[in-house]
Amino acid sequence: MSKHINNGKHILKAVMSVGLLMLISCNDSAVPQQPADNWVTFGIADYDGWNEITRGSELTYNLLKETGLGVFAYHTGSTPWEDYIASSSPNFMNNTKVAYNTETEDWEYFPLRYWNSTDDSKISFFAYAPYNESQYLEGSKMTFTQPSEFDEQVDMCWSTTDNRDLERETSSGKDVQLHFHHALSRIGFTITVKGEDNAPLPEGVTMTIQEVAVKGFGTGALDLAVFSQPAQWSAYDNMKEFPLNASEHFVEGNYVLTKDNTGSQPLSKPGTFLMVIPKSYSADEPYKVIVRYKVELEDQDGREYIEYRDESAGVIPIDLVSGKTYIFNIITNLKKSVIGDVSITDWKENSEYVVIQGIVPETVK
Repeated sequence: MSKHINNGKHILKAVMSVGLLMLISCNDSAVPQQPADNWVTFGIADYDGWNEITRGSELTYNLLKETGLGVFAYHTGSTPWEDYIASSSPNFMNNTKVAYNTETEDWEYFPLRYWNSTDDSKISFFAYAPYNESQYLEGSKMTFTQPSEFDEQVDMCWSTTDNRDLERETSSGKDVQLHFHHALSRIGFTITVKGEDNAPLPEGVTMTIQEVAVKGFGTGALDLAVFSQPAQWSAYDNMKEFPLNASEHFVEGNYVLTKDNTGSQPLSKPGTFLMVIPKSYSADEPYKVIVRYKVELEDQDGREYIEYRDESAGVIPIDLVSGKTYIFNIITNLKKSVIGDVSITDWKENSEYVVIQGIVPETVK
C-alpha cells in the first residue's frame, strides 16, 4: 500500500481491500485471490480550513491520523439507494474504522472487502470523522452528542461526496472519494462593558467576567446523505450549557473590567471556540449566551467594598449554520447582558465576513 498525492491537494489514496458481505478470516489461505482492479479504494481529501491551529479539539489532518474515521456502507443489490428502505444496520461496512499506520504511512482497515462481481450491484458509502467506536447509523442519520466540557468537545465532520449507488463496472479501479466538512458551528466572544446610560463604569466599580456559556442542544441527528453545506440536523435533544471560564479560556486581563474599558475587546482567547450543534432560531427553544460575573464596589477611599455575583442571559436571535464561525459581542453592564453585533465567517482563515449590526435580543435578569 502506498500514499499518493493527487493534483497538489494532498488527496491520500489508501488502498483498502474490501470483501463482499462476508467476514474474511485472518488466515491468509482463507482469503480468496482478487484482482487489484477489484479492490475498493478510498481517497481522503483535505479541505479549506482543516489545518487551522485552534483549540477545542478541532479536527486537523494530523489529528485525523490519531483518531481515524468511520465508514458505513449499504449493499442494496440492484435497488437504488432512494428506493431502499434501510431499517437495519448497514450490511456492508458498519462503522468500520479507517486508521493510519505510522510505520507504512498507509490507511488501513479490516476485515478486507471487495467489489461485487455483479456489475449492477450497488453499494452506498457514508463517512464521518473523528472515529467513535460506539457510533451507529439508522438509514443515513447518525446520532451525535457533544460533551459539555470544552476539552472534551468533538469537531464532528462528515463526507460531502455523494457515494451512493456505486457499481463495480464504473467504480472499480477508482477511489471512493471522502471529502470532509465541519458539521458544527463554532462560537467565540468579545466583550463591551457599559455603565448606566451607556456611560463608562463608575469610579471604584470592577466587573469580573467569570464564565460565559452557550446554552443549546447537546444531541442531534446528522444526515450523512446530505452532500453539501449546510449540514442537516434533526431530532434535537438534551438542552445544556457549554461553558468557557476565565482562568483557562479568556484573554488575560480582558475579563476584568473597569471605567477604563470603553470599547469592544476580545474575551475568548484567539483560536478558542465552542463547537455546538447548529440550529435555526426558534422562539420556543432559543439558544442563549449566559454571562456569569462578579462586581466589586469600593468606596471613594478604596477601603471598603461590597461584592456580589450575578448572571444574565441573552437569546441568540439568528440561525446557526454548520461550517461557520460566529463572534458574539457581549454588551454588559451592572444589570444585564445583551448580544450587540455578530461577525460571521466561514470556518477557515482569511475569509470575508458579514457583520449584523444592532442585535438586541430578549434578556433575562
